[in-house]
Amino acid sequence: THGRLDSIFYVQQGVFEMQWGESLENKAVVNAGDFVAIPANTKHREKNMGDVEVVFIVARSGGKDFTVLC
Repeated sequence: THGRLDSIFYVQQGVFEMQWGESLENKAVVNAGDFVAIPANTKHREKNMGDVEVVFIVARSGGKDFTVLC
């Protein structure tokens, strides 16, 4: 989790499985061009499902904090 920060992913390249939830019980396949929104305080994990490197941009925000990771 990233505490009180919401996380929004934009996938530029590749395909991965996003897992989320208390026991990572929820799963979705995410492809290039997709967005994924993970609410604050949500446990999550990414797993590469393809043969190419996954490239994504993550923006995190909550309250006065805002972070962009490329």
